[in-house]
Amino acid sequence: MIRSYTKTGQIFACAACRVIMMNNNGFAPVKAKGIPDALIPVIRQVVGRSVQSSPRAGSSLDVRRVPPADKVWERLVAANLARYDEAADVYHLL
Repeated sequence: MIRSYTKTGQIFACAACRVIMMNNNGFAPVKAKGIPDALIPVIRQVVGRSVQSSPRAGSSLDVRRVPPADKVWERLVAANLARYDEAADVYHLL
């Protein structure tokens, strides 16, 4: 069995990309290594679009930001790499 870190995104027609899932799949060697913090800026480089988080509230697709994702995005805010949009309840990579 191949075990790895998984990150799923959704690209919108409006030039934005949304992170909809981050998961270490229970694989201890990749846990607490800062992988999401490092990958989110890479996503912007690869897709050439702005990157934002999912909102906390569920949607019709049941896409929502969970507390561990809040921690990732808050670390990016603390590093001046992201900002929080309270009205939309999403984080935006700067």
